[in-house]
Amino acid sequence: MRQISMSEFRVLCEKSRTERIRIEFVFEKFPYRLVVDRVIFAEDLQGRKVPWTRIFGSKTPTDVLLSFKVREIRIRTRGLEKKLKSIEELRSYIGLN
Repeated sequence: MRQISMSEFRVLCEKSRTERIRIEFVFEKFPYRLVVDRVIFAEDLQGRKVPWTRIFGSKTPTDVLLSFKVREIRIRTRGLEKKLKSIEELRSYIGLN
């Protein structure tokens, strides 16, 4: 399975801004998630924003996705929620292929 590249992640962020999509990367055995909701940030499992550097240090978002096993990807838009299981599904759903 191919991971997401930095250029693909930029496209993902732009789609989040223009189409008002919230994308949550939920990791296995890790109490924080990476969120793209117009901006990139970290939040705990209760939905509270936490400082990026406290959770992920100096890692870029793509480094974080390489470092942790993604359990689930949640996409929320206009009251709808879609759950995906892999980066490949996300790539197809968002149109990164």
